[in-house]
Amino acid sequence: MSNIRVTYSGLIGLVISSITMLIGMIFVLITTRQLSEIELGTWGLIGSLMSYVLIIEPIISYWTTRETARKIESQKTAILSSSGFSIVGTIIYLIIVFCIGNETNVDVNYLYFGSILIPLTFINRTLTAINLGWKPQAESYSILGLDLAKTTTAILLVYILQLGLEGVIVSLFIAHIVSIGILFVKAKEKISGKIKKEYLKKWLRFSWIPVYIKFSSLVVFDVLIFSIMVGSVVGIAYWTVSMVIANLSRITNQLSRAVYPKLLEGGKKEHLQENLVRIMYFLLPICAISIIFARPGLFTLNPIYEHVWMVVIFLTMKAFLRVISKSLTQGLEGIEKVDLNEKSTFMNYAKSTLFKIPTIKLTQRIIYLSSLIIMLILMKDSGSTELELVVYWSAIAMIVEIPFTINFLLMVRKKFPLNVDWKSISKYLISAIVVFTGIHLLMEEFLVYNESIFEFLPQVIVFLMIGIILYLSLTYVIDNRTRVLISKVVKEIKK
Repeated sequence: MSNIRVTYSGLIGLVISSITMLIGMIFVLITTRQLSEIELGTWGLIGSLMSYVLIIEPIISYWTTRETARKIESQKTAILSSSGFSIVGTIIYLIIVFCIGNETNVDVNYLYFGSILIPLTFINRTLTAINLGWKPQAESYSILGLDLAKTTTAILLVYILQLGLEGVIVSLFIAHIVSIGILFVKAKEKISGKIKKEYLKKWLRFSWIPVYIKFSSLVVFDVLIFSIMVGSVVGIAYWTVSMVIANLSRITNQLSRAVYPKLLEGGKKEHLQENLVRIMYFLLPICAISIIFARPGLFTLNPIYEHVWMVVIFLTMKAFLRVISKSLTQGLEGIEKVDLNEKSTFMNYAKSTLFKIPTIKLTQRIIYLSSLIIMLILMKDSGSTELELVVYWSAIAMIVEIPFTINFLLMVRKKFPLNVDWKSISKYLISAIVVFTGIHLLMEEFLVYNESIFEFLPQVIVFLMIGIILYLSLTYVIDNRTRVLISKVVKEIKK
């Protein structure tokens, strides 16, 4: 019997992600209020540089999820191999830092110190991959543990002891250890079989597929390009805080996490269309929240970033499209069977969706990065401020996303019985617009911007909770799907 329950895993993931988002927001508030603009920009650069070496990480984890879902016992080999790859990744990271460290106005010692996170990230993602192919909800528990650990340690190290960026890095180091422990306990039953070099040979033989996939989705070249061409990381700080609010919608990715392994093990294609409607129910109000609360949200993070609200709006629309695209591409990859045939050749893989999807994404990244470089060349010497450059940057990121999301939708329609309930989605959209437009008008009239977070944040929370309650209530009244969903949630809670 399958352990993968799409609705259950998705809702568990969403609820826990919402809780971790609130906990993680404390961590974000500490970092944005305790770190200087230079330190925050440096932290964004560390994340960018780490993503380059993480290109090789999916060589193991990508196949581990697919094999675990199909009852292939390669988990021990995956963990050992991932440990070896993490050493290689750390060395590559240090070389990159050595090469580009002097090109920006940052303390390179922080960049070198950030390397301690790389080995733990490799192991964490491999264990996540094992759990994703078996019990997807386990990832949500590990994220909860990670956010609790990093927030509590950040309170001590960054807020109380004033250790700055060093404290942030150590907090993440400790949090990853906690997360790995949770993932290991959850996956312990599934970590079986002998360590076989045959698995590693296969992964290395087809390593170009996950590496190609990861490279094609590597958008953080933009951060490095901006910091080098502009010569400052202040703009990166603007980008980083804006992403905090704009990426709230990413928690809805949890709803589709279980669809991918479910399709891998042979689940019905109808799971995708049902999941898309469920995603829209949560995605639309969350994006509305990101847009309406852009200014008060930035003011909460740090009053010096209040004026960056336009960046948040563009990045929120980009995030909305990205969530939809991810759900669609996971469905296409979930029904792909080419890797089940051990005799599949390079050409077989090249014709499959496992290759076509990252090729489309790579094309998108090339257009995006080219547009960014051209914009910086034209605007950098025109007297534009760093904020204006970041606004243009965010607009480019959003615009480039549109045609490719449409393309993925057309690809899905060819392979799935995509009879989406547009009537319900329309109800969700209208409800979100009506409710949060009203909340925006109320905030404009009654919200008092006070630099004391203890006086300002409670006001924001009150308006936020009113908006959420009104949206849930309105959709419950006008939409039958919402009533059914809430009924299922109540039954699970009673269990």
